[in-house]
This record gives sequence, C-alpha cells and structure tokens, in this order.
Amino acid sequence: TLPADIAVLDLEQTADTFHPRYDAVSRTYRYSISNTRVRNPLMMRYALHVPLLLDVEAMRRALAYTIGTHDFGAFGQPTVGESTVRSMYGAGVDAGGPSIVIELRANGFLYRMVRRIVGTLIPIGRGERTEADFIRILESADPQQAGPAVAPQGLCLTHVSY
Repeated sequence: TLPADIAVLDLEQTADTFHPRYDAVSRTYRYSISNTRVRNPLMMRYALHVPLLLDVEAMRRALAYTIGTHDFGAFGQPTVGESTVRSMYGAGVDAGGPSIVIELRANGFLYRMVRRIVGTLIPIGRGERTEADFIRILESADPQQAGPAVAPQGLCLTHVSY
C-alpha cells in the first residue's frame, strides 16, 4: 500500500540491474513562488511567498545562462563523487498572475542546487543584483558568491527520464 501522497501512473518491468537514481538520463525540478503582497496561507506548503514584485524577465534572462554544461559549484555540493559539473538541458521562468514557476531540467543536480539558484535569482528579480552578477556567480563556482538556499516548500521533482 502506498502513502496517500503517492500515485502510480504507469508500471514497467525493468532489468535486475536497473537503478532508478543512477540510470536516469535527466530530471526536472519545479520551484514555485507566490508573488503577492499578502501571503496566501493555503499556498504556504507549496510555494515560497515573496511579497515584493519580481522582474520575471530579468530572472529569465539570467537563468538562460545555466543552459549547457557548467561547473555549478556555486549552487551546491555533489551528492556522489566530487564533480560539480552538470549539463542543464532546459531552464525557464514562467509567470501567471501571482505565481512564478522556475523549471530546471538537467542530467543531474547538486545538493540544494535548485534552491540556491532560486535564492540567487530572487535578488535579480528585486533589482538588487544584475544578470552580469548571476553570470559571474555561475562562472566562479564559489558557493560564497551565490544566494542562500530558499525554503524547500516550493520545490517539486516533476519528471525523471530514463
């Protein structure tokens, strides 16, 4: 019996050597932000509340620089091995009303990578940092340069490709 918050959509037989983590080709994470002046208590478990209006276009332009193969050491720590190099296949910022969704698809993610990327994008959306700052942080691979990891409530693994 599965917990109530898990549902099976499809089931396939795999080889005995299959490993759901290490055989994945890519993963997609979504981070949700509630960008409203007054927080919505019903969204607290599912989205980070940011009361100041964010410049979505500035965030989108900065995030575009993550596409490709980079050393993402500024944004996280490796979960296995020592390499912090990852390939980002897709990165986008979508806004609909007061909701902002940041979606990232890569061959792998570092520990807290998505949350630290979002924590670095929010000051850009507020006008406190620039697109050039984001590029410099990414290229530095220095975790002291990046923003803090935002709260985990907005983070959701949405897809794994094999």
